[in-house]
Parts: sequence; C-alpha cells; structure tokens
Amino acid sequence: MAEFVKIKTQHLEQLIDVFQMVVDYKAKSLSPHNWQQFQTEYLPRTVDALRDNEFKIADVHNNILQWMLDQIIHSRRVVDGIPKKDWIPLIDIESVQETLSMLRAASRGQTSYNTYANKNTTFTDLFQ
Repeated sequence: MAEFVKIKTQHLEQLIDVFQMVVDYKAKSLSPHNWQQFQTEYLPRTVDALRDNEFKIADVHNNILQWMLDQIIHSRRVVDGIPKKDWIPLIDIESVQETLSMLRAASRGQTSYNTYANKNTTFTDLFQ
C-alpha cells in the first residue's frame, strides 16, 4: 500500500529551489526529444507533488522523492559562457547537500522524514 509523505515548509522551499536548478540543467542539456518527454511526462507530476506537498511512496526504491534525488545527483548548475562539462555538479554545492539528506530520509517514508526533521531541530532548541 502506498504512503504519502509531507515535508516541512522550509524543506519544501529548498527542494523547489534545487529542483528548479535541475529543470534549468535539463532544458540546456537534453536533446529536443528528451526535453519534450521530460516536460510532458515527468515535470507535471513533479510540479503537482511540490504544489500539494504530497509525495507518493510505493516503496523505498520506487517513489517520486527517490526519482528527484536521482535527478539532482545527475544534474549540474548551469553557468552561461562556460562549457557544459565544466558546470558544477549539484551534489557538490553545499546548500544542495542538505536537500539530498532530507530527500534520502523522506524517500523512506513519513516516519523516517519526521525523525530526520526532528533530529535537526532537537539540539538547536536546547540553546534557545
């Protein structure tokens, strides 16, 4: 039975920002045919999941969050005027690494995500 994961607003906003970099990369690097396929088959479902903050988890290896993780890992930050081969992999950008950690946790289900999200705030709350 499928489960749906919801993430905190802060994580959702970060994910939207990072996934926009993925879309920018895909637009510049995919062939016209593959870009069309990405736009019509994959992007609308992703936008719906982000809009609704509802990510379907069929299992740990078959879910939209795992797919998004894979897309980020295989994308680069677009920099005009620099050859594509020299664009920085998204996984090497410090701000993206937090999103990758969040996605790894969330892709295992709501309980895993909640543990991740609460772990990151528990100790900071002690000093406030």
